[in-house]
Amino acid sequence: MESLARLAIVALPFAVLLLLLGLGLIIHVLASEGRSRSASLSRVVGGLNLGLILPLGAVAWASETTDVRLMFMFVALVFALLGFMGLRVPRRFVD
Repeated sequence: MESLARLAIVALPFAVLLLLLGLGLIIHVLASEGRSRSASLSRVVGGLNLGLILPLGAVAWASETTDVRLMFMFVALVFALLGFMGLRVPRRFVD
């Protein structure tokens, strides 16, 4: 479990890029009203963001202090929100 936590901490810069990419794709889907290829990319990145909830939860569980645990729980909540939006927003424009 501790090795998974260390791996998740090392991969945090990649996770931040994935989070920003997901947010950008959601905005692009809204701007283009779901008529571009970004809708399918948004679903893929949304799924990846939802997949990162488990490693972040493991890091929160393995952390020793309450402050760090709450921080990683908040980050997991943000990834869950953007992952859900990345999956839901493209479906809004399906006729």
